[in-house]
Amino acid sequence: MHNMSTDENINDTQNHYERFGRALANRGLPILEQGISNNPDLVKARFRKIMTGDNEDEENISRTLTIEESEFAKLFSQYLEVFKSFEAIKDLGFLIGRFPYARTRVTRVRYLRYHIESYFHELYIIKKRLIKMANTIRKLYSYTSITKSLLPLLDYLDDYVNTSMSDISDTRSKHVHVTRYTDTDLERLDTYDFLAEQELLGAFRGFIDFEYRDVRKKWRVRIISTTDQLDKILNLYFRTIGVVLINPETRLLLPCDLPLN
Repeated sequence: MHNMSTDENINDTQNHYERFGRALANRGLPILEQGISNNPDLVKARFRKIMTGDNEDEENISRTLTIEESEFAKLFSQYLEVFKSFEAIKDLGFLIGRFPYARTRVTRVRYLRYHIESYFHELYIIKKRLIKMANTIRKLYSYTSITKSLLPLLDYLDDYVNTSMSDISDTRSKHVHVTRYTDTDLERLDTYDFLAEQELLGAFRGFIDFEYRDVRKKWRVRIISTTDQLDKILNLYFRTIGVVLINPETRLLLPCDLPLN
């Protein structure tokens, strides 16, 4: 993964990715409270629409969303997608170090491969979500007074995300469009796994156990290292956006809060 240069380092101790999430959540709670009515079905559908983008009963609900609710929903749904992928990658660093399916048909090698492929999948997704979030913000705030100061920052973030994660996307593209991800370590383990199912390992079983643990450790270290790098990327990304979208009182500014351009 791209190494963070000196100017990309975060000098303060605040986690701006989490700060943006808190500002988003704090802004969303009163919006939901304002939308509560005496109609429980309407409240449930309204909540789904605002918080998850669920379009069930969309024809009825779209008429009930205010401009503020609609703007919040678009921003929140983009942040939530980034949040889910980042949490999934952090979970993989834990899951890959354990194999809870002994004495089942699931082999430890296939379990390991599954999580490695999930790792590449989530990295691909988080990159696409960060690009999409910048595009959503670009469109959402295009008619506001801050668009001139916001657009250069979003253009910078597009380049930054593409550069920082270019090696990840290249690997993922090959993984999707040519063949499943593999490397020499996994190929060896796949061969051992096949021979084990044919009960042909014999005296080599102890060596295979060592080989499996060694490969698993390498991938766990890699995933944890990637998580640390992603934390820096997200921190810079949301610090850059927050400079314009979060006011000194840590209130998230929606387009409806701002003067027109």
